[in-house]
Amino acid sequence: MQIRNPFEEVNANNLDDDEILDFWIKPEGIFNKQLEGIKLTGLTPLFLFGGRGTGKTTVLKYMSFDLQQKEFLKKNTDMKNFLTKNNFIGIYHRFDGPQLDAFNAGPDDRKCLEAFRFFIELVLSQNFLWIVEKLLENKSITSKFNEKTLCANISELIFGKKITSLSTISKIRKKLGTIQYSLEKARDKSAIDGKEIDIKNIIPRGRLIFDLQNEITKTIQELKNIKILYLFDEYENLTYDQQLLFNTLIKHRKFNVSFKIGSRLKGVKTYDTLTTEEYLREPADYRKIIFENILNVSSLEYKKILIKIAEKRLRHIPEFKSKNLTDIKKILGYSLSPEQEANRIVNSSKDKRKHFYKIEKHKKTSISEKTISDLKCEGRPLIEKLNMMLLNRNYPISKIKLMMNHFVSRNSKSSYHKQYKNLYDKNKVALLFQLISDYRPREKQYSGFDTYVSLSSGIIRTFLELCFHAFHFAIFAEQKNLLSGKPISHELQNDAAKLMSQKYYEEIAVIPKGYGVFVARLVDNIGSILRGLHKDPLISEPEPTYFTIEYENLDLKTRSVIDTAEQWSILQRTISMKPKAKLQAHLTDFHINRMFCPKYSISYRRRGRTLITPSEIHILTFGNEQEQKTIRELVSREKEVRKARKVRDQGQPKIIDFLD
Repeated sequence: MQIRNPFEEVNANNLDDDEILDFWIKPEGIFNKQLEGIKLTGLTPLFLFGGRGTGKTTVLKYMSFDLQQKEFLKKNTDMKNFLTKNNFIGIYHRFDGPQLDAFNAGPDDRKCLEAFRFFIELVLSQNFLWIVEKLLENKSITSKFNEKTLCANISELIFGKKITSLSTISKIRKKLGTIQYSLEKARDKSAIDGKEIDIKNIIPRGRLIFDLQNEITKTIQELKNIKILYLFDEYENLTYDQQLLFNTLIKHRKFNVSFKIGSRLKGVKTYDTLTTEEYLREPADYRKIIFENILNVSSLEYKKILIKIAEKRLRHIPEFKSKNLTDIKKILGYSLSPEQEANRIVNSSKDKRKHFYKIEKHKKTSISEKTISDLKCEGRPLIEKLNMMLLNRNYPISKIKLMMNHFVSRNSKSSYHKQYKNLYDKNKVALLFQLISDYRPREKQYSGFDTYVSLSSGIIRTFLELCFHAFHFAIFAEQKNLLSGKPISHELQNDAAKLMSQKYYEEIAVIPKGYGVFVARLVDNIGSILRGLHKDPLISEPEPTYFTIEYENLDLKTRSVIDTAEQWSILQRTISMKPKAKLQAHLTDFHINRMFCPKYSISYRRRGRTLITPSEIHILTFGNEQEQKTIRELVSREKEVRKARKVRDQGQPKIIDFLD
C-alpha cells in the first residue's frame, strides 16, 4: 500500500491558498503572547525578520484577502458579515527578482526608481480595486452609494480631472491596467535600446496607495473603519534605493493604511528615507519581530506550534486520520537519554572497555586491572566515563571511588554525593560524546521529537523537512509499525537527520553573489573546531557549541560573509547565556545552525563559548588550506590549554570541586 508522505511540500511559495489553510495554523497561533502588545493586523508597520523557512511568507499570505475570504467561507455560507468580523483587507505582494532587475536596466537611476515606484503602486491599487469589486459582488458591501460620483472623484484625484468614461470601479481598474502595460512595455524597450524609460501618464506618489483607498473607504459605509494592509514579502530583494523609496512611504503613510514587511535577517539595507533628515525609528515608525527569537527551540510554545502544524498535515492523510495517528510527538517518540545511548554504544561493541584509559602528554595509556575494578560501574558507562575524566584531572582514585559510591547509593545527604551529582549532571552529554569518540566509528544518535525540535533551530520548514525524510524512510521500511502506532525507529530518524544535515550543507553552495563557497568554508572550519573540542578528554568545557567574535572589528570582507551566513540562517546570532564582563561587552555570540550538528557530530544544545579573533575568522574564511588548519589547531589548543589549567589541579578536595 502506497501512503502519501504528509510532509512532502514545505515551501510556502509552492502552496496555494487552500493548502496553506489546510497545512498551517493561524498567524496568531504562531506568535501568541510573544508579540508584547503588538497587534499583527494593527496599523503599526511591522518588519518580520526571519531566515528561510521560518514562516514569514505563510504569515503574510494568511493575512491576504484571498486567503481570509477562503477561510471565512469554510465557516459561513456567504460573505455577508465578512467585513464585520475582519476589520482589515490584506494585499499581498512579493518582490521577486525578475521584476526588480527589469527596473534597474535604464541609464538614469532616478527614472528607473520612479518607474518602479509607479509600477508597484499600479499593481497594489488594481489589487485593492479588484477586492472592492469582489466585496460588492459577494454582498459583503450592501450599503447604497453613488458609484458614478465616487469614480468621478477618484478620476479627479489620480488623473487630475473627471473622466466621464470611467464611471465604474471596474473601468478605473482596467484603465490602471492599461497604464501598467504601457509602463512595462516602455521598461522593456528601455532595456533593449539602452535609453531612458519613457514614463507616460504619471500619477503622483502616494495617490494610488493612500488617497485612492481613503476616497473609497470614506464613501462606502462597510469600509469606513477597515484597515488596508500592504503585505510585502522578500524585502531583501529590493536595492538600497528601492528600500529608501519604501521607507519613505512607510514613514509618511496616511489614513487607515499600513505595511507588514517580510525580510530575511540582514535583509534591510537601510532605515533611511529619501529625505536626508528623516529615517525610520523604532518604535515610533515601526516595530520589529524576529522569528527565531519567538520560535525558540527550548520554549514550550514553539513545540506546541510544531505539534499543531504536523497534526493538520497528518489529518489530511486518510491512513493516519482513520487510526487517529496525528500526534507527531508520539510518532517520533522520546529522544534517547544520554544513559540509554551510552548503553547502546557499549553493548554493541565486543570490547566494552575502550573507555578506560589515562591521558599522558595527549596520548592514551592503559591503566591497571585494579584501577579498572575500582572505577567500574556495571551497566552505567557514563559514570565510568566520568570516573576516567576525574582520573585525567588528577583526582585520587580513592576519592573518585568514594564519590561514585555515594552517588550510586543515592546518599543525598553526603557532600560527596552532591559533588559527584553536580559533575555528572553538568557533563553527561559531553561524556556521551567522549564515549562516542572512544567507540569509533560510532556516531551520535539524533532522533526523537525533542531532538528534531532542537535541530530545526527555530525554523518551521526545517522541522517539516526532517519529518519528511523520517516518514519517507518509515513508509518504505517500517510501514506496518508506523500504521500500528509504534514510533519511527531511532535508527531511521537518525538516518533522516544525517541526510537532512548533508542536504542542508550542500544548499550553502546556492547562496548567490559568490558567497556560498566562503560561507561553506567558514562553517566547515567552525564545525571542525567544535568537533575537536568535543573530544577534549578533560571535558574542560561541556559541549562547546557556539563561538564569540568581535563583530564590529571584522574587516568588511569577512563581515559581509558573516552577514550573508546570518541572512541565510547558516549562522544564528544568539543572546549570551551569561553576562559578559565589561571588557567583553563588544563580543557577539553565534552558533552554526543546529541542523549541521549531525554532519559534524556535535551537540545541539547551547553550552560552551569559544572565542575566535577577527584575524582568525578572516583566515578561516579566506585562507588557504594550510593556513586554515593552523588556525583550527591554534583555536582548539588555546582553549584546551586555558581550560585545562583550571581543571588539572582539582585532584585535591577544594571548595572549587563543588562549583565545577
